[in-house]
Amino acid sequence: MLISSKTFYKNHSYEIARYNDYSSGSLHLINTDSNYLANNNKENVARVKFNDFTVVENYIENNKKFAFVVITDLFELSEDIYDFLLKIGQILEDDGKLLITSINPKWNNILKLFEVFKFKKSTKRRSYINPKKINNIARSAGLELISTNTRQIFPFHIYGLGTFINRILELLFFYLNIGIKTYSLFRFINIKQKKYSK
Repeated sequence: MLISSKTFYKNHSYEIARYNDYSSGSLHLINTDSNYLANNNKENVARVKFNDFTVVENYIENNKKFAFVVITDLFELSEDIYDFLLKIGQILEDDGKLLITSINPKWNNILKLFEVFKFKKSTKRRSYINPKKINNIARSAGLELISTNTRQIFPFHIYGLGTFINRILELLFFYLNIGIKTYSLFRFINIKQKKYSK
């Protein structure tokens, strides 16, 4: 019974779909080593190696813009978050949005324990940066936070019972933000200088 079960990623897919319908103007960046079950439309999904943002740089060189970008199982593995967000800002349209999905820092110790008991595949690298600091870094990179929430307190299936338990827990404790996955929605701040005549 792994925490990286199909149920966990299935619920994750449903949550992302709440923000976007995977239209042609969207891009989903996923860690190469991720078990995430990618959307069937592979044209909108790109797998990225650790700290190798060649895919994003190619989009920048070709002046390719997206209305919506999703980052899954990748943001917390980046060594230079500021530079990464600057690159993402360059491929977002003026009114584009960015959805960062990452592990809730409140779960770091619990996830380590799960890895010890083999309930979860081990992760060599994981960021411990506080979401508030992420928001400050994003702001300096030209991104503004719209909303943030967490999902999946109980990610196991257990013949359908787990999904029911998880939804009850989310309804009861949503205000505590104790879900495993954090979803932070940002928008690109298009700051243009205006020249005024006297």
